[in-house]
Amino acid sequence: MRSRGAARLAMAAALGAMAACGGDESAEMARELRRQSAGESIEIAGVPDDGVLEGNTATLELSDAGVRVVEPDGDTSGHTGHYVVFVDTEPVPVGERVEPGKDVVESWENPVRVTGLLPGTHQIAVVVADGARRRMGENVARAEVEVRPPAIRATAPASIEAGQAFVVSIEVAGVQVAPPGPDVSGATGHFALFVNRPTTPMGVPVPEERGILHASDVVVNVADLPRGDHEVWVVLVKGDKTPFDPFVADRVRVKVE
Repeated sequence: MRSRGAARLAMAAALGAMAACGGDESAEMARELRRQSAGESIEIAGVPDDGVLEGNTATLELSDAGVRVVEPDGDTSGHTGHYVVFVDTEPVPVGERVEPGKDVVESWENPVRVTGLLPGTHQIAVVVADGARRRMGENVARAEVEVRPPAIRATAPASIEAGQAFVVSIEVAGVQVAPPGPDVSGATGHFALFVNRPTTPMGVPVPEERGILHASDVVVNVADLPRGDHEVWVVLVKGDKTPFDPFVADRVRVKVE
């Protein structure tokens, strides 16, 4: 099997030759070569050697994608792209469109945070997609992680009409849901929802203020979201309103139309 370094040299030589020829056909061939080679050198780091995570979020440190990593913008030149993480499902074939969902996470950030993993063993696969959300390149970076309780997983609609409540449903494992109170043992907990804002640091009680909801129900209505794109973090917190440590959380996004 040809090494990645040799493959990159061969591609560079081919691109140079086609550039010298010129013409629309050569330009399209060059774009196709770039698309085919994207993700050749992607590897996953940041996962513990034994694969066991602290908490239920995985932080994936990814190596070179072979393209400039940007938010999807329609570019299909092969020069830009973004990461796509598939959790417990196989990546789509090369050239097919990626449909984002709960277990198919697009990211143009590195490292990539995968949230909402329930207890058990999970298979993670990372590929590259272009600005039209079509998979580029044959290479797949893979990792296996194990999550132990407690854990939560939040689900919600991807879009809602303006004026509707955004309904977040939360699955819980390894902890009893209870209102805030004196118990800080980790046996009980409730949820803090951060609406379009970062989570508070570990060890710091989550305040009650605008943009933060405290809830002890597994179905939570987030009201009055304006039109546009929104991100909601769901964090498991103890009776004293400090986040569980290790961090137990999930993240959902919604478009209000």
